[in-house]
Parts: sequence; structure tokens; C-alpha cells
Amino acid sequence: PDSAFVLVKLTSEFGIFENEQFLTEPKNCNLAVPNIKLTVDEDGNGVFVKLFTDKPAFYVSLETRGLLGEFDDNIFTLMPDRERIIRFTNSNGIATKELRDAITVRHLRSTY
Repeated sequence: PDSAFVLVKLTSEFGIFENEQFLTEPKNCNLAVPNIKLTVDEDGNGVFVKLFTDKPAFYVSLETRGLLGEFDDNIFTLMPDRERIIRFTNSNGIATKELRDAITVRHLRSTY
């Protein structure tokens, strides 16, 4: 139980919802250290971060040093072989290099 989790996925007319449940306290889980890769890019809708991982990463959070703005999602689970796109918005506009230089990724396993 200390290295397993259950991933629940609900598909309905309102969307797809996922949640995970650990079989012990999260801080006691024997989790593999994920190697999270990210790229920052932009399209007609603004700047976004694309994330990938080789192992499950739980409670992934994105932080920016010195930049005001917000991500459209934060504190999420990142699973292998599934990219995750998170948009960043701020009122002044932002260059991809500026966001790339300021971003920090944290996750449950990085806290112990």
C-alpha cells in the first residue's frame, strides 16, 4: 500500500474528471522520483506551459518568481505518456523566455 495509488476517472456529459487516492498518507508513500520536462510556447490564445513526466507526479504546482499572473490550473497530477498544457495569463503580456526563466515546478516527491 505504501507504493500504490488508485486513479479514478469519471466521464460524463459535463466533462472528464480524474482524482487519485493513496492507500496510505501521501507523505508516507514510497514514490519514484519523476523527471518532469516542460516547454513554454505561445499560440493565438497566449502563453502556455507543456509538461511531461516519466513517472507519476502528484500535487504538481507551478510557481513564478517575480511575475504577476496566474495559471489556469495548478496542483494537479501528471501521469506518464500524457502531456498537460497549462495556460498562463497576466495583464501586461509576457514573453515565452521570460516565463521559462521564472517558472519553478514542485511536486509531492520533491518535498521529502
